Amino acid sequence: MAYTEQEVQSARYNIRRAAKALGSLRTDYSGRCMSGEICYGVVTTNPEGVLACVNLPGYRKDSMGMNTILYWPWVTGEYEEEEDVEE
Repeated sequence: MAYTEQEVQSARYNIRRAAKALGSLRTDYSGRCMSGEICYGVVTTNPEGVLACVNLPGYRKDSMGMNTILYWPWVTGEYEEEEDVEE
């Protein structure tokens, strides 16, 4: 499925918001079968909370020791200034 730039921009914002509340943001994660491509992800101890907060399709997850990373292979690129999550 192809996503519009607006959908990807909105997804980046939602992922950044979830990471701020429930974990740490990764903008350079390359998961399984991604052939070196990078995407956005959230490293967390509360994956269910992140999924409830983000509510985006097409996620994958990997174990990172005591944590889990949830990542969205279709969410790539650099965030723009107006996407910043407010304090």
